[in-house]
Amino acid sequence: MLSWCSALLLLLQEGKQDRTPILQDPIENWKAQIFARDARGDLVLAAELLGDRMVPVDLVRKIVDVQGLRAIYYTEPGDKGERSQKLTLTADGARVDDSRKLLLLRGHILVEGEDGSRLETSELELHFDERKFRTVHEVRLKSSTLTFTGRGLEADDTLRQVTISENGHVSGLLADPRTGIKEASKKPHLDFRSPGPMTV
Repeated sequence: MLSWCSALLLLLQEGKQDRTPILQDPIENWKAQIFARDARGDLVLAAELLGDRMVPVDLVRKIVDVQGLRAIYYTEPGDKGERSQKLTLTADGARVDDSRKLLLLRGHILVEGEDGSRLETSELELHFDERKFRTVHEVRLKSSTLTFTGRGLEADDTLRQVTISENGHVSGLLADPRTGIKEASKKPHLDFRSPGPMTV
């Protein structure tokens, strides 16, 4: 739910009978918060969005276009006691569709995790209710020891469970989570290709 939309809805209710919004002009230095239901059904902060410029598309359905998007996305903790991770998202542009709980990023897109992981692509969907990333475009995902490339991606919001649809390629060093990255340099190098779907 976009927090700024509730104020706009009040303006709509005070407007004419045809529900024409009073505010239709672009907003510079736009900010919004996205809320979604967690696994327990509680409404939690899922993302904080900042944009150079927001242009209303459909205020009744709460759809806006944003230029120069920067966002902080909060992952859903998986295990009991695990804390939420922050992902930083930047994109040339985006469409925020609150009615579908969807953020569609466009242009040069970079998603960076606290653990150093980086996802790059030209178009990316973030589904807030499902807590998933999806794209049909070329992707590059780099972790601390592995690099994934291919066309098409579906990933959980932590970028730990990844499916590449076509021409998947994984390369890098295998690391044991107990020994860390230093021990990974002693492991054999991984280089794997798959023409069809590949899940890691």
